[in-house]
Amino acid sequence: MFFKELKRLSKIKKSSLCVGLDDPNPHQRVERMCSLIDQTEQYSICYKLNPAFYHGNSDHIKSITNYLNEKNILWIYDGKVGDVPHTNKEYAKYIYDDLGASAMTAHPFLGYDSLTHLIHKNKGLFILARTTNPHAYEIQNQVQSHIYRWCYNSLNLGLVVAGNKEAVLHEIRRQLPNTWFLSPG
Repeated sequence: MFFKELKRLSKIKKSSLCVGLDDPNPHQRVERMCSLIDQTEQYSICYKLNPAFYHGNSDHIKSITNYLNEKNILWIYDGKVGDVPHTNKEYAKYIYDDLGASAMTAHPFLGYDSLTHLIHKNKGLFILARTTNPHAYEIQNQVQSHIYRWCYNSLNLGLVVAGNKEAVLHEIRRQLPNTWFLSPG
């Protein structure tokens, strides 16, 4: 299970670092990202790859994810997936089966039933809860109690919580003391 492995690695490495591989510069990107992985592997418990930075370069995504998979390194597909259930089933096939991701990010706005095809026994799913953009709270406040309940009742769910909103982080941590957070910003 993804979150058990994160916990194990966190204890061994005395770290909770997740390194982002979001690189908009396609020139020698694969070599640069593989070098970054090699340089940070002893400190990082996982990596995060946002496909938005790789549009038009699917061979780059495949090369980098193959490198991570060959080294048996945990990594998160940070695509913020979210669609109707049958479409999410196809996303899960691509992200988990074709790319070999250890986890992914998803948005919750189509309800829990839309997420069920993204929740796998041995994979992790991070649900968007709080983002860094200023007006996100207008929508996110309306759904937070549902998201927190889902996470509280599941061992396979984590949350994306903005790292630059310290008070929000503390409040969510108080409510969900055992949930893993992916905290950009």
